[in-house]
Amino acid sequence: MAAFHVYVHLALLCSLAEQRAPRPRDAYGPLDAPSPMTPSRKAFEQARYLGESLRSECWEELGLAGRRMVDWLGAVLDAMDPAPPPAGSFLHLVLDRYLKEARRIRRAPLSDDLAATLAALGRSEAETFRAVLSAVGAGEHPGTSADEPAAAPADDHPAAFTRQRRHIADTLLRLAPNGYRLDSLCRAPGPSADAMVRAMVEASSRELAATSAVAAAGPQTRV
Repeated sequence: MAAFHVYVHLALLCSLAEQRAPRPRDAYGPLDAPSPMTPSRKAFEQARYLGESLRSECWEELGLAGRRMVDWLGAVLDAMDPAPPPAGSFLHLVLDRYLKEARRIRRAPLSDDLAATLAALGRSEAETFRAVLSAVGAGEHPGTSADEPAAAPADDHPAAFTRQRRHIADTLLRLAPNGYRLDSLCRAPGPSADAMVRAMVEASSRELAATSAVAAAGPQTRV
């Protein structure tokens, strides 16, 4: 509930900042500065997902005031964002998290433990990527190569890891017909491509958290 409340307000703030960018630019810098403002589109998408999750996961645990607050914030979103992602979409959110973690890894001190973890994750994520491409029938599609990056110097594991993650995320989002889901491409019966991607990201996140690398690198998203 706290995160939903924050992201609705963040979406409004960022939308207004984008509309009025010329005026505050001299004081606060351009929108694409090295530490950029969160894009309003991302804030809207996160708010939509959190609102849906409140209704589907813990609606019965909310009191009357809580439900009315969710309804009110949802109405605010409807008024501000007339073209939301399809209900239940999460591919774009987990891939955004996937890339944020990669950027944090680039800033983390490289240890032998982290290097070994990145090498193992690089192999397992490439394998999952190939499985997802097969599930959506895109294994031979131009630009969807699942090849791992060329061997990097021993001290360049984070850079190679980031390049591979960027390739995977860009490819999957490009393949998604609406930018939000891959499952419409899956051949039935068969596994859910979106669920495969989410499982990969969550498993990798647990492995990275065990090395303390992501936590040590600090937060990535700033307003």
